[in-house]
Amino acid sequence: MERSSLAGRSSLAGVLGTLVSAMLLLGAAPHGARAQTVPDDAPPPEDSTRQDRLRQQRQQKEKNLTPPDPGFFSETVTRVRSFIERNQVVIDLPDVGLYALQLPFFRERDDVDSYVEALASLKRYYGAQGVIGYDPGGPWTGYGFARYWHMPEENFYGVGPNPEETEANYLLDEFIGGGLVGYELLPRVLVGGHASYQLNRYGRGRDTDHPPIEQAFFENNVPGLGADVDYVVPGGFLEFDSRNIPYELNYGRRLAPTEERLRGISLDATSGFYAAVEALPHLAVGDGNYDYARFNFESQQYLPFRKGYQVLALREFLTLTSTPGDNEMPFYEMETLGGASTLRGFNSFRFRDRNAILFNVEYRWQIFRPLDMALFVDAGHVFGSVEELALEAEGFEVGYGIGFRFKAGQRVIGRIDIARSREGLSTNLELGGLL
Repeated sequence: MERSSLAGRSSLAGVLGTLVSAMLLLGAAPHGARAQTVPDDAPPPEDSTRQDRLRQQRQQKEKNLTPPDPGFFSETVTRVRSFIERNQVVIDLPDVGLYALQLPFFRERDDVDSYVEALASLKRYYGAQGVIGYDPGGPWTGYGFARYWHMPEENFYGVGPNPEETEANYLLDEFIGGGLVGYELLPRVLVGGHASYQLNRYGRGRDTDHPPIEQAFFENNVPGLGADVDYVVPGGFLEFDSRNIPYELNYGRRLAPTEERLRGISLDATSGFYAAVEALPHLAVGDGNYDYARFNFESQQYLPFRKGYQVLALREFLTLTSTPGDNEMPFYEMETLGGASTLRGFNSFRFRDRNAILFNVEYRWQIFRPLDMALFVDAGHVFGSVEELALEAEGFEVGYGIGFRFKAGQRVIGRIDIARSREGLSTNLELGGLL
């Protein structure tokens, strides 16, 4: 590992340790105030008069006792989900990959790129993904990919732009494997296709604090509930990418379904432009009418100021789906908004439907070399059909807040976002190699 990476990680550990200690000290205010008391044990006989006087003072204070009004920071700490509670470390997962290990291979080969990544969390999430490809430096590029995730406590609030307040959960095991081929049609313009096989295994959620979907009441039927739907997924894409992201960080993540369907805005890019369109037919294997096609449209802009020490980052995303005939899309295949990469200020998977639109605005500036600060606003909503697409301001869910990005060189290795929405305050923490 390079010395800059070690220094970035040491700085990150020190900053995080200081931040957590401060949060715990400020957030440890008791739920109710307690008057200073005097032990009820009988004092020596010569202090009996003093004992009576102190007891009367204590009783008078108890009569006039009122709960304290917690300060802003204390209230914030008690509301976030990433702090120590009941003597256990609680981190809002799966937003956070707590333990991550990346193992690059073939360092001596300039024409072969690969990586293997393993992830696990304190909430029993785990998975692994890998890419190996051949890129001789000409117009052609290609690689094979595979990913497996075990997700035992996925959040579910219902389907539609106005989901239920009830939070349920479900288990999903997902495997994806396939390959991608791309051709550089023009400088920075890549066109290509990929094909993959996706395996889904549904189960009852294991979160004891919230009921599984089968035991929760939802007004609308949940499409695909209990169904294990496998898919053959061919796909085609066209992208333009002039961002100043190191090639090795972006290779193996070009529109192939090895990452989340809706990836977060780049934390590494400080200049350039990105635009992509892709079509993803999903052909169900086995029983049931679950065929659908997804169309994604995305653009990102990174505008540097003051020689790149300040950056305005913008992202626009739209996904539309089509289901032929009487087919329906399983709920766990629907697009979701909420969480660290989409609508900060809302819980993960807070909004879910067939279609979604999202806007992100983030202004960053460098405090010192390994630390950036950011102000951000997120806005978006989900909808069932194109006719329900609302572009009026009142149709959008909005989150906003402040964040910190910890860096090793150009690469961001961790971040903290504190966001507010109509549902309150939340904190997102991510560690490891981030895109």
